[in-house]
Amino acid sequence: MPAGKGGSLPLKGATCYNTTISNCSNYNFPGDPPTIAPINATIAVSNPSSWNGSTIFLHNGSDGRDYFNQGESGLSYAQDYVNNGFQVVQMIWQGQGWQNAPGEAVQILKFEACRPATLLNAVYQNIHGGPGAPGAMCAQGHSAGSAAMAYALAWYNAGKYLADVVLTSGPVYANVEAGCQYPAPKMFQQPIEVCPPTQYGCVDGPPGGWTDATQYDAGASTAVAGYTITGANCNNWTRSNQPTTSTQNQDWGGMSVVSQGASYSYPNTRLYAFLCSPLSTGTPNNSAAQGQLFYQNFVSLR
Repeated sequence: MPAGKGGSLPLKGATCYNTTISNCSNYNFPGDPPTIAPINATIAVSNPSSWNGSTIFLHNGSDGRDYFNQGESGLSYAQDYVNNGFQVVQMIWQGQGWQNAPGEAVQILKFEACRPATLLNAVYQNIHGGPGAPGAMCAQGHSAGSAAMAYALAWYNAGKYLADVVLTSGPVYANVEAGCQYPAPKMFQQPIEVCPPTQYGCVDGPPGGWTDATQYDAGASTAVAGYTITGANCNNWTRSNQPTTSTQNQDWGGMSVVSQGASYSYPNTRLYAFLCSPLSTGTPNNSAAQGQLFYQNFVSLR
């Protein structure tokens, strides 16, 4: 049973499988998709004593090389789901994260998201049981993992088979240009309101929502620069005060979850989002604002 890069382990008793994601491409993009290098992954499948027929796929944050073990009061979501009769699939990417395209000057997150989208679909078909399975196929992603699941919905038709999706702290790549462009574009120079009271689906937030900046903070901007455009000064992470170029800004915009051609219609999928507010964190990071740029596109049940 391989451990994650930080020493994380899947649930005790899980059955592990190694797989390679290769020849993945995006059938929603016009023209010929780029070649995406193969990547290895481990999936850990935990079965309850009495299966309710439903499966939950869990994708962790950062580069996805640690198992999703988030939870509260010593009980992980994964274990709680198994305790309640769900088959749970935790996973890690081996050797490199899903966002990396070594040797490429410009790495397009939207293309590389075919990796988690392909793995998610493979789990649906081969672990869950596909359309003939008795229960629902579900997914949960955290931080960059929530972006992976958002790409799967917006660009890879995952809404056709996912019944429930939970996104926490993100999707952080909703608008990479808004997070990286330096100086910030005029429309994003001030924090935006997250989950305003008139927005469809907003519940349980602070009265009137809360404000959060769309720009990536110091740690995130460094990571996103490494995942996207070699040498680009994403939100001044180099502290050189070098403005980003119009080409870089355009590339960041085009690789975002929220970009021209994205789908926001998932009539068969229930979508849940949990974002951090000042009341819950004291100092929120940009994951809430980035998430807001995705969720504001949803206006009804259909």
